[in-house]
Amino acid sequence: MADWQNIRVTVALGDPELDNSGTFEAFTTGETWNGWAVPYFTAAEAQKVADWSQLVARRSVDPDAQDKVRWDSEAAAFVLENHAYPDEPETDIIEGNYVEELGKTLYGIGGYRWTWEPVQVPVK
Repeated sequence: MADWQNIRVTVALGDPELDNSGTFEAFTTGETWNGWAVPYFTAAEAQKVADWSQLVARRSVDPDAQDKVRWDSEAAAFVLENHAYPDEPETDIIEGNYVEELGKTLYGIGGYRWTWEPVQVPVK
């Protein structure tokens, strides 16, 4: 049984507008990949990640080289795509996994691929 915790994460891109819009609420077991966080998102938050990935791609010099996430209703899963190499596009299907301890279905978008960083929440 995993010890799940709430976490806020971001992928710093060096663009203040995108960095500020790219902070998401997630869950983690504390697992890391090469020192980076491995977050899991609810469907609603995963959709925010998907929308943000599309914004990042639109603002990129080479949109096809950017990972883009979208919801596929037929597959009932999020799809992460990258068309940097049109002859061999990358596609990852990210199905939800029900986490009984949380009573939620979570989606592991960008884990083991993106450089997710925990965001410190200021104390008020």
